[in-house]
Amino acid sequence: MYTLEKTITNTITFGFPHDFNKSIHICYGIDNNFVRGSITSIASIIKNNPNKNFTFHVIISNLNNYSKNMFKLLSEQYSLNIYIYEINLEIISKIVKLGRFQISLYYRFIFPLILKNINKCIYIDADIICLNNADYLFNLELNNNIIAAIPDTIKTNAERFLDKQLSSLNPNTHKYFNAGLLVINIPLWNKFMISEKAIHMLNTQDFTCKDQDVLNILCTNNIKYLPKEYNCIDINEVSNIKNIVLLHLTISPKPWFLAYKISPYFDKFKYNTYMLYEKLTPYKLIPPQEPKTYKELEHYSKMLRKSGYYLTAIKYYLKYLIAKIKK
Repeated sequence: MYTLEKTITNTITFGFPHDFNKSIHICYGIDNNFVRGSITSIASIIKNNPNKNFTFHVIISNLNNYSKNMFKLLSEQYSLNIYIYEINLEIISKIVKLGRFQISLYYRFIFPLILKNINKCIYIDADIICLNNADYLFNLELNNNIIAAIPDTIKTNAERFLDKQLSSLNPNTHKYFNAGLLVINIPLWNKFMISEKAIHMLNTQDFTCKDQDVLNILCTNNIKYLPKEYNCIDINEVSNIKNIVLLHLTISPKPWFLAYKISPYFDKFKYNTYMLYEKLTPYKLIPPQEPKTYKELEHYSKMLRKSGYYLTAIKYYLKYLIAKIKK
């Protein structure tokens, strides 16, 4: 019988002697498109929280040599301990229905299983940047709560409680949280079999917000809610922008993509904030990430055309046609 932890078939370690059990364990679940974001996220945490004993854990599928080398360079640059766990897609396809959702959304369910000998880990989306000291988060006591999380935006909370799939949640006691930042009480998470129950629900039911909906359902009444400064999606919902600890760049495309600067969702504050920390990484002299898939090329070509860059739009449209033919 296959289990989630057995989907990891290779572990790569970059690091130095350290006390694993006394570390602050921070986790990312990504693919190659989000390596750049996760490395910048790690650099931002290090910059704003010096002299801490961190251990970073990264679950990834189809890790390429370029990405692997970037993690190695980051580890050497900051004397970091980084564990990279490679997922076998053939094995995970026997457990989850891969065609339904982006595969990386399942990765957060694996961390409490492979880190079962420690008490707490912090899961962070790769598009979250640390702007200030996060000692409050690192020292947080979860007590009898399965997780600590941050309520999603006011708009999202209003929308999600209209969804019949979430009818079991009590809007008087439950705040719909964003799953991009989770402090996980590993013993309790595993005791209540959250990972196994979540996979079953995702395999058998349709949820609008996928894993996030499922986690809200499974963890309700066992959540410690944190201030929005610790997973800030809308800067208008915090009292002072200078107090933001973790900024969540939920926009798409992401700031490290070539398409971001001509995106209708371009935000100067978020872009400048991201770039401030990317300059502290091995990516500091690397051009923005080009569109790769035929869908990305098509979308970028349309964005260029709408922005008035007609010749460049034609160039990328031709690239799109070639990529689609080769698919």
